[in-house]
Amino acid sequence: MRARYREFHAACVSCLFVGTVAVILLSLATVLPQTALAAGYESADGINGGMLFDKFYATSDKEKVALPKFSNAFRLDLSEIGAAGDFYRCKQCHGWDRLGCKGAYIGRAAKAGKRPNVSGANLALTAKTYSPKKLFARIATPGKARPTNFDPTSSNPIGDRMPAYGKIFSEAEIWDVVKFLKENAYDTTALYKLETEGTYPSGSVSYAAIGRDGNAKAGRTIFEKQCGDCHGDNGLDIDLGGKSVGQFLRTKAYEVHHKVGFGQLGSRMKPTKLSPGQMRDLYKALTDKAAFPSKPAK
Repeated sequence: MRARYREFHAACVSCLFVGTVAVILLSLATVLPQTALAAGYESADGINGGMLFDKFYATSDKEKVALPKFSNAFRLDLSEIGAAGDFYRCKQCHGWDRLGCKGAYIGRAAKAGKRPNVSGANLALTAKTYSPKKLFARIATPGKARPTNFDPTSSNPIGDRMPAYGKIFSEAEIWDVVKFLKENAYDTTALYKLETEGTYPSGSVSYAAIGRDGNAKAGRTIFEKQCGDCHGDNGLDIDLGGKSVGQFLRTKAYEVHHKVGFGQLGSRMKPTKLSPGQMRDLYKALTDKAAFPSKPAK
């Protein structure tokens, strides 16, 4: 009787062990393909990816400008892109905040021949949930890619489609954009509170709690060290479309984080590596209208 029990017990233990191993292997088979990173992603440059997200075809004759590394591996006609540039810029469809038409671009309507409609996708959320490989595939070969020979003046619905960047960027450049989306892009919800009214394309937007719980004193120190030489102690030395630095931040909080973190393309402003907390501190400091006043009205 005891011998039979021992045999039964051994069989149960064996089944339990085999079953446990099977469950573990099944779990690994499910998880590993989603989490394993390609060598291209591991070596990618997210700062360059942020520049490419902005304006990959940017050019300048000025010295010491911040421009993306763009191989033009497929010998794209950049003059043609320049004529319809907003149909190729990632930020145009997804916004600086990557929230598409639910974010700061809720009131940015399409213009025939000039720019497409803003995307309804939440790219910030997509970047969190998609694996690097899946993001790469979506960028390289979108489901309904825009034809390379589309006419923006007469094909605006087609112009709303995403370009097949696999025919524009090299693989390394696509990985750079993926790295930017996954690791380097700033979470704007930590920088300010976005308040929207209405629906796209005629909605409106406002900002509250700019800088959230940032440290204004620390932000002022960052400004003095990183920005003051060019912008001046109070941010008035450079005209930003009729605005001072503080004024620009207070009206375009959705954009400043990208310009600071990845550079102002075509200008001498280079990328400034700030942690999310430091960026929040800088935002908080620039809300001080006494320290960073608006430009006097003309």
